[in-house]
Amino acid sequence: MEGTKLEFSKVLPLEVIDKKPYRLSLEANEEERSALAKRLDLLEMASLKAEVVLNRQGGGLIHIVGSFSSDIVQKCVVTLEPVPNHVEDEFETYMAPITSKFFKDINMDELDIDVLLQDEKDFPEPIENEEIDVAELVTQYLSLAMDPYPRKEGVEVEIECSDEEQDNNPFSALKGLKSEE
Repeated sequence: MEGTKLEFSKVLPLEVIDKKPYRLSLEANEEERSALAKRLDLLEMASLKAEVVLNRQGGGLIHIVGSFSSDIVQKCVVTLEPVPNHVEDEFETYMAPITSKFFKDINMDELDIDVLLQDEKDFPEPIENEEIDVAELVTQYLSLAMDPYPRKEGVEVEIECSDEEQDNNPFSALKGLKSEE
């Protein structure tokens, strides 16, 4: 997100990470939570706390392990009413400077899907500018851990279709294959 000011940011220069674990505690303040709520399409973010440990490994590889918790309020996908949710998760990832051996023979503009599907330790996420924004990393993992379809308790989704729509359903031909016991 070059050129964009992030809502919640804690930039860590790679030079501070050595062989010993580098531990970091993060907590978003009210202004940061408000901006993150807007970015993540939340009604509210009451809290966001994280613990992150970074370790430098061979070849410039940075191993990152973290955990976070957040109290958020999302919109119900059916009624649009507020749905409070406590999100708690852990993550583990690998990163390496773009100048490291991991990216030596790779044209970053023409990445192949097979390369992207490799184990993260074999193909870590690239680090540009010799720094990691640890808070942005936490934000990305939070966005993945949130319920993508929050529903207010007791709200059901009912889909009604006519007999004609049911008969034209591509799976309706399978009805006759069901064994009768």
